[in-house]
Amino acid sequence: GWNDTYTYMKALGEQMIAKTRGDLPTAIIRQSIMESSLEDPEPGWLGGALRMADPLIVGFGKGRLPDFPGDPDSILDIIPADFVINAILAATVQTYYRQGIEVYHVASGARNPLTFGDIVNITHDYFTRQPLLDNGVPIPVPVWKFPDEQKFQKDLRQKLHLLDTASRWLNRLPLRWARRKERRIAVKKNAIETLLHYVQIYGPYVRLSFEFEIGKTEALYDSLSPADQQQFNFDMSRIDWRRYFQEIHIPGIKRHFLKLGDDSGSQRISEPTPDRIGELPADTSSEEEFRAHNESAEPPVNESSKPIERQTMIDLVARQAESIPDKIALQMKRGSEWVRYSYSQLYEVSRQVAFVLWKRGYRKGDRVILFAENQPEWGITYLAAVQIGVIVVPIDPQTAEEEIFALAEYTESKAVLASEACVTRLQSTPIKPSAESTSPEFLNINSFCQPFEREQTETSVPTGSKLPPVPDNFPDVDIDPDTVASIIFTMGTTVDARGAMISHRGFIANVVAVSQALPPEDTDRFLSVLPLYHALGFSCNFLMSIYAGTTITYTNSLRPTSILAIMRETKTTVLIGVPRLFQLLYDTIKRYVVESPEAMEAPLDPEVVQEIQAALGGHIRVLVSGGAALPDEVYDRFMEFGLTIYQGYGMTEASPVLSVNPYHKSKRGTVGPEVQGVELQIINPGKNGIGEIVASSPSLMQGYYRNQAMTEQVIRDGLLYTGDLGYFDEEGYLYLTGRSKDVIVSGAGKNIYPVELEALYQHSPLISEICIVGMSTDNLFEAAHAIIVPVHDDDRDRTEVEKAIHQHIQERAQDLPTYQHLQTVYFWDTELPKTSAAVIDRQRVKEVLQEQLSRQTQEAPQPDPVKDTLATDGNEDTLKSTVAPDTPAGVEEVIISELSRLARLPADQIHLNSNLGTELGLDSMARVELLLLLESRLQRSIPDELIAKIQTVGDVTETVRTLQSDSAPPSIDEETSAYIVRSESSLISAALATLFRFGVWAIYRCYFSIKCNGLTNLSREPYIIAANHSSHLDTLAIMTVLGDECKRLRVLAAKDYWFSTRFKSWFSGELLKFVPFDRHANFLQGLRISQEVLKQNECLLIYPEGTRSVTGELQPFKPGLGLLAYETGSPIVPAYIDGTYHALPKGRNLPRKSRIRVTFGKPIMPSSGHGIEKTDAASGLEQETYRKLADAVRAEIEALRADCVNREA
Repeated sequence: GWNDTYTYMKALGEQMIAKTRGDLPTAIIRQSIMESSLEDPEPGWLGGALRMADPLIVGFGKGRLPDFPGDPDSILDIIPADFVINAILAATVQTYYRQGIEVYHVASGARNPLTFGDIVNITHDYFTRQPLLDNGVPIPVPVWKFPDEQKFQKDLRQKLHLLDTASRWLNRLPLRWARRKERRIAVKKNAIETLLHYVQIYGPYVRLSFEFEIGKTEALYDSLSPADQQQFNFDMSRIDWRRYFQEIHIPGIKRHFLKLGDDSGSQRISEPTPDRIGELPADTSSEEEFRAHNESAEPPVNESSKPIERQTMIDLVARQAESIPDKIALQMKRGSEWVRYSYSQLYEVSRQVAFVLWKRGYRKGDRVILFAENQPEWGITYLAAVQIGVIVVPIDPQTAEEEIFALAEYTESKAVLASEACVTRLQSTPIKPSAESTSPEFLNINSFCQPFEREQTETSVPTGSKLPPVPDNFPDVDIDPDTVASIIFTMGTTVDARGAMISHRGFIANVVAVSQALPPEDTDRFLSVLPLYHALGFSCNFLMSIYAGTTITYTNSLRPTSILAIMRETKTTVLIGVPRLFQLLYDTIKRYVVESPEAMEAPLDPEVVQEIQAALGGHIRVLVSGGAALPDEVYDRFMEFGLTIYQGYGMTEASPVLSVNPYHKSKRGTVGPEVQGVELQIINPGKNGIGEIVASSPSLMQGYYRNQAMTEQVIRDGLLYTGDLGYFDEEGYLYLTGRSKDVIVSGAGKNIYPVELEALYQHSPLISEICIVGMSTDNLFEAAHAIIVPVHDDDRDRTEVEKAIHQHIQERAQDLPTYQHLQTVYFWDTELPKTSAAVIDRQRVKEVLQEQLSRQTQEAPQPDPVKDTLATDGNEDTLKSTVAPDTPAGVEEVIISELSRLARLPADQIHLNSNLGTELGLDSMARVELLLLLESRLQRSIPDELIAKIQTVGDVTETVRTLQSDSAPPSIDEETSAYIVRSESSLISAALATLFRFGVWAIYRCYFSIKCNGLTNLSREPYIIAANHSSHLDTLAIMTVLGDECKRLRVLAAKDYWFSTRFKSWFSGELLKFVPFDRHANFLQGLRISQEVLKQNECLLIYPEGTRSVTGELQPFKPGLGLLAYETGSPIVPAYIDGTYHALPKGRNLPRKSRIRVTFGKPIMPSSGHGIEKTDAASGLEQETYRKLADAVRAEIEALRADCVNREA
């Protein structure tokens, strides 16, 4: 008989109170459906939450509830909030004097009944006279007929089924209007689903009629003096329901929740979300009847929308394995195959691996190091360890072998759980643990924690079938929520080890808190690019995905094009990254996605925005940046893309998030308000309000492992002293302004401690003093810079000493992760400035360094740090078709020039033996930029592993020469090759293609009156048609005028759009004769595809402008047209298309009637005297050659345009 768990739990609570109260006087107040106050503290006060009737009232006023099933004569027992409070006060006093237990019902139905029909009529009357507005237009309200519930729900579900069917069909159509229709259908579906939800939760309250016994409450009211009755009113009989709703309650809803004036509307009104709708129902007065009836006044709350408190991470996984066992939890693409683990497999395999560890003697409290790159087996191994109480110490896959053993010794770890890739890298390093230490065993996570020396099981078996079954007597280790799960080191063992001990409770409390600000959806698809050993990547990617029951995808490649490709393939909705990643994604979008630099100028064309979003997968819902400050420029650029980056702030010691911008409420330049449960305060603020940020949080670490002194320094009286400086605005959003502590935060989100780097690099007899400071040389991201005072040596030349120090730093850096490499080394002749305490004055050193960098910046080339880092000499066309000069000197000059831009150093400081990491400061992200630079220069893809082997500038130049001498063109995938040589694959396909061409011909002849001139200029040999481009109608216009010749025509088309579904692939390949082309790949791939098309004795249609003209005027041509013609030796047939721009310009959805004319000019051969012969291309003038040919073709099309205008005149 219970309608919801809320009232049931309150009834259980009453029973507990009755049994445990002893002799304590007790009053129990049961109110019916509590709504806004009548008088106090003000009329219409709602107490911060919508009540039961309010969502229905708002939905009715917006016209979104066309009807509703229910009994219009059923009583809805409503009571104002202040009546309940007044009754509580009066009952408290009386019960105190009477002793015992008293039960009072505060309800209106028995003395002043209000029916469901009454509420509907009152509300209808109100919104008829004072309607809400939609874009200034009054919203009409419906007249309800109170239909039968079963029939009503059946009709709604039928409509929902029809909309689902329509949506599936529209998704197969490669048409822009189909996307808009899909969005409208989604809105309609949401409205129907909301209505069904309301019918479900409100059903019991609009069909039943009952009265509560209020005799005792009335007697209580009558016992009050007249003065008290006036001050503490709860006389239900005195309520005028029409006045209450029309003058108090509905205006209160509009004022407090819709943020409208009492008698105004709004163009856009946010949908209220039911929170707690009503209260515990009034009941009978006897203690024996504490069990409630089905008359409870509060509908059930949707439990899936509420955060579920999880005790441990194992509980988290176990519950998801039970509720969504077959849903994919973790996945990763290895080669061409996907490795996937469902939630049930994740739980079962982790249990099996836990048993493997248990059999090997691992017990609660033991520690193990987890040393692996991101992959599903990382998560499985972690969950396996914590299931048996083993504490995991996750570390960077780049960690040097010496530091691995030092950490193992410091934490007394019994094992290193490692991936095969990481151990393979270590085997070339001869460093061993010290003799007195106990060496940890190495277990292979890719064979489910079997020792490396044993025969390996098959890598990544998703079913876990090769693992031993978990026996029934496998103990369930008692894991308390406060059990330490991880020790995450923020500083290594070199100086002052800081390993933050974080419990299950800490991690889960933080996940729940973040989910309140950025609510995950169970349909989300996470892409994990942040490292799992990082607290942010572990908590907000791995745990958040499991908490929400979503799918998370892993990728080890930081190449932006690879990230974009996996986003498109998985339809990623959530991406959490660091600022440097978003910068690289922007650069890649600008280079590969947008067809012309002008298209990136604000304001962006809607179709450009749509294209950019498609490149990002087309489903992005949430982008989150953390780990370092997000530059405002990057935030602004993604806002132009229609995407918001939600910036957050935190520390590993807080598990890690302290604040984040809430969903749909992000502000530029801020890290948002504090998350749920966290309290941030600014201590010792200056006149500008800036001070140190101090935090209290349920997610604070338990302390630093074996470092009580540092723990007491960082956590005092339960408060975390962050060392960061900031201030709050009037809305409670936090702004970071700097740091009071010495720590460098790189663009990749790495914390770099200067004192640790100084300890790592100072051990050289040639170094007298060393000081490490953090500086930003590009106004975007910080890096570590060293100022060194060399030892004075009369026997050695100063240049020789500096060279030896550079050699020492380079050798030391070889064993360190890239984020611990130095960006720049500066030498001082004098002693470094000191403080009064005789220690190096780091701040003063930094100021001097800033002055020196400022002087050098004026001498160095100054690229725009946010423009493409690939040195395009200001022209994207040059980037896409040029190669480095062939001479050795030319190669070196170009590479050093480009690295000067990338490293932000003067070119004269870069030499062939300069180390990319130790001397140029290129970290892992910067090496990705180097990869893009080389691909740009070489116009071919370079494997990630080749980049990893490049250490010096000389390696770069050698790689360029080697790949330039390798003339083998890039390969074409089998799918694309199939479309190049394809004819109609069956009689049905041939018939459909003929029918399609006839239909297009009929439309263009009848509706557009299409005509053609110059068909005699087309030959039977392969040729390239180069046409102007101003409309989506252009391609079909060319196909129409070619007649049967169009069977030979091929058009390169974006693979990720025109071939994204089976229907699109068939339509584009069979009917339109498109050939799939990866527009995000390099230029040579397109060149190879074009060559293959022409080899098949077919013709190729290209648009040298690169994109549709917004104005209809001819745009500049890409020099790639000239390159294609020269490389294939094919003639270019210029074509001018007139009338399509007027019929369907860019931005218009439906075509208007217009005359279309197509004119073909005389063929132009690549060596027909247009400025430079093909033989000149070998002399280093390729770019000029290609551009002159493209310009010649453009001039011919301009001439055709002029002829067309003259004929029309």
